[in-house]
Amino acid sequence: KSLIWIILFFAIAFTCAYVYLRYTPQVFQSKTILQVNSENEASKVLNVQNVYENQDDIAKSIELLRSKVFFTKTLSSLPLRVTYFVEGTFRNNEHYKVSAYAVDADVMSPTAYGVRINIDFKNESEGEINYVLAGKHSSFKFRSGEWLKTPEMNLKITISNFSELQNQQSTVKENNFYFIVNDFDVLANEYYSRLNVRLLNDAAKTIEISFQDNNAAKTADVVSAMANQFKEYDVKKKGERSEKILSFLDEQLGIVSERLRNAETSIYSFKKDNKISDAK
Repeated sequence: KSLIWIILFFAIAFTCAYVYLRYTPQVFQSKTILQVNSENEASKVLNVQNVYENQDDIAKSIELLRSKVFFTKTLSSLPLRVTYFVEGTFRNNEHYKVSAYAVDADVMSPTAYGVRINIDFKNESEGEINYVLAGKHSSFKFRSGEWLKTPEMNLKITISNFSELQNQQSTVKENNFYFIVNDFDVLANEYYSRLNVRLLNDAAKTIEISFQDNNAAKTADVVSAMANQFKEYDVKKKGERSEKILSFLDEQLGIVSERLRNAETSIYSFKKDNKISDAK
């Protein structure tokens, strides 16, 4: 008598599992490892290691990598000014670096950031966009490669592969494609929870950076960009330390030279006052 309920239970369970696996966005993670070298070659060569050296370089490096200012700068170096999406029946897919069209945006009103802008392609050189902002619906026609002026922003939409757009265009939805113009500060706040920076090995002075997203290519680019930004910062920081050390040595050299001149003058005056001749 319970057989029908057992079959029904497993049928529902398998159906739920299939729906979850089929329509839940995948989450990808990329990692990279940095080794923080706190030794300054200039100070090592000049044997003045302790003049401007800081013992908690690794702790400061971790805090720098965790800071939103550094993260925002990293994101601004990536092609994330405009994010492109294709709307599906159950979920939307981001076309990071693979979009068949490109958008250049010059935003005049901050209210335009983060607004979904639907786009429909008529042919290989023309199309139409529409969006809702502050309860007002706006629609504009555009030509590929030409600037389009709207009250909130100027847009230049360039169609690079119309055949690909046709293949992706849905017959069910009127607005299959859309894009969003991003404010990097807002984007950093949104992405920040997906970032993880931790000390991997204290003895080896290694730091692990990881980032999660629904797009695998984006995760790899974010951690690579963070590593590159940190390397540039590290080189600049060590250059500043070297300049400080050289400045310190120049200052000390001047002081020592002045003392030597004063000592030489004192010795000469002493010999003259005491009528001491130089030994032959």
